[in-house]
Amino acid sequence: MTRRLVATGLVVGLLIVLLIRTGIEQANLNRFDRDMGVILTAMKDEIIRAEGGGVALDSFVTQLPGWQQQLETIPPPTNSGYRANLLQSVLQFTVEYGKMADTQPDQARTAEMVENLTQAIAGWDEQLRNGPGEAGHSH
Repeated sequence: MTRRLVATGLVVGLLIVLLIRTGIEQANLNRFDRDMGVILTAMKDEIIRAEGGGVALDSFVTQLPGWQQQLETIPPPTNSGYRANLLQSVLQFTVEYGKMADTQPDQARTAEMVENLTQAIAGWDEQLRNGPGEAGHSH
């Protein structure tokens, strides 16, 4: 009887630990999704304003360093490969586009670039909201 109680207690203890760990992991993923969502929404809003060109796109370029700093404070999720890749992609974009905007300001502010940015941000937003889709990356 004592062995049975010990075994049952051990199983219950392991289940509790597993539930707590799963809850913590899910909370971290929810925090990541929320933090990334705020940044992507801000980027999307600026691009929508930039479709008129000129000043609004300058505002987008001006805000890149702030977004980059925010992205750098988001801890990459350890249990979601596609989210970690998404974070890396968006962070790399802010660096590369920022360099291009500094060295080739006319190129960075074209209507074609606005269209490319619109598509890229929409793709990241879709991936954040719906997962990797058919890309096959791990959740």
